[in-house]
Amino acid sequence: MSLTDLANAPASVQAGMARLRERFLAGLPQRWREIEAAADAAARAGALHQLAGVAGSFGLDALGNAARAGENAALAGDGERLALALQQLRECLQAAGVTVP
Repeated sequence: MSLTDLANAPASVQAGMARLRERFLAGLPQRWREIEAAADAAARAGALHQLAGVAGSFGLDALGNAARAGENAALAGDGERLALALQQLRECLQAAGVTVP
C-alpha cells in the first residue's frame, strides 16, 4: 500500500500505519547510534541499507535517499562521500523531528 492509497484506506488502517511510523521515528536515534558505532564498512553499509529500505515506506524519501547514498559510499570505501551522506542523513533526521546525539 502506497501513501497515496493510505488516504483512501479505512481509519483503522490509517491509525495502524500512524502508530508504526511513530515507532519507526522513535527508533531512529538508536539506528543512528548503530550506524555511527558500526565496527566496519560492511556493518555500516548494512545498517544504512536497512534504514534506506524502511524510510520510504513511511514517506521519508529524503531520509531513505541519504541512507542509500551512505550505503553506497561505505561499500565503495569512499570516506569523503560517506561523511557527506551521513551529514545529509543527520539533517533529514532533524527535519523529521528526530533528536540525534
